[in-house]
Amino acid sequence: MVATVRTQLLLNPWDETHITNFKKILVSGCSFTWNNSEKHICTWPYFAASLMQIDTANVHDCSQGASGTAHALWSIINEIETNPEVTADDTLVMVMWSGLTRTDVIGSCVDSDQWHLEKQSYHYNKDYGSISLHNNNAARDHANLTKLNLAYKRAIGEDAQVYQSCLNIIALENYLSNKGYKNCMLTWQDPQHALSLVDNALAEKVSKLIVNNIESLGSWARRNNMLAEDRLYPSVQGHKEWTRQILMPLLCEKKLTDKL
Repeated sequence: MVATVRTQLLLNPWDETHITNFKKILVSGCSFTWNNSEKHICTWPYFAASLMQIDTANVHDCSQGASGTAHALWSIINEIETNPEVTADDTLVMVMWSGLTRTDVIGSCVDSDQWHLEKQSYHYNKDYGSISLHNNNAARDHANLTKLNLAYKRAIGEDAQVYQSCLNIIALENYLSNKGYKNCMLTWQDPQHALSLVDNALAEKVSKLIVNNIESLGSWARRNNMLAEDRLYPSVQGHKEWTRQILMPLLCEKKLTDKL
């Protein structure tokens, strides 16, 4: 069964400046990735697609607000295993990893929809969806999930949560490599503080995978005063300029696209 993804034909595409052999993008992440408009491009994967002459309707978006590394791992695998439109020949996989202490579980679609705001819940199929236990304030009338969230965070150490996230990141890299998918891994914020809680060798491996010697979207937008009104998320202009100035040169360096 094909999983539910938010593939939208978005208005106001950007100028095409690059060319690529890929026809589709499969992407996952948190609210730094999720496009909160069904009419306009607001976030980096859609700007990247537009720049590379990929129809934004061919962005298979698995991102979910407040999600962690487990959601990114599971949602990408779910799409590759169940969605016949996603193939290694024409699909570029991109992940913007979120907080390394965020926790995800799989539950019913009903629970997932109730827990997450603004229709940000990701459905694996008609029965199951992701539930990200990052923020107990997201729940409105779900006492059991609120209790689960609080109990988990009190019982499991921060270092253990980071260690699990590191393994999730390495697992996805190995999975994609074995399946023959080209990919680009990114991070929403500088992860070095979290990575300092785990073994140096593991931290170094994960840092190399997701930092790519570039400035993260969140750090770059803050430094360049391109934040939204809430002063937390990058503004649309922040997403746009970070994609143009930071992400596209990285994709060129990885030989995933070329300038026109």
